[in-house]
Amino acid sequence: MKFSEKLRLLRQSKELTQSEFSMRLNKKAKLLITRDQVAQWETDGNMPSWKTLVAICDYFGVTVDVMVRENITAPFKPYKQKLKMVA
Repeated sequence: MKFSEKLRLLRQSKELTQSEFSMRLNKKAKLLITRDQVAQWETDGNMPSWKTLVAICDYFGVTVDVMVRENITAPFKPYKQKLKMVA
């Protein structure tokens, strides 16, 4: 499954429009993403920059590996971030 398909499935699973997703990503990751960019990513037009890709993965709770490797398909299993206290 291609990145574009995975992104669309993840976005739709959260019941977000492309515009809503771009606004939430901008707010969370302090990026300047437009609805048009999301549309391009979802139609194989372009891939996002590495910084944006990492932000997308963080938003959906998946690894970059899951998003970019075509041999990994749905269902996606979000990772759970575990924080360790450092003394």
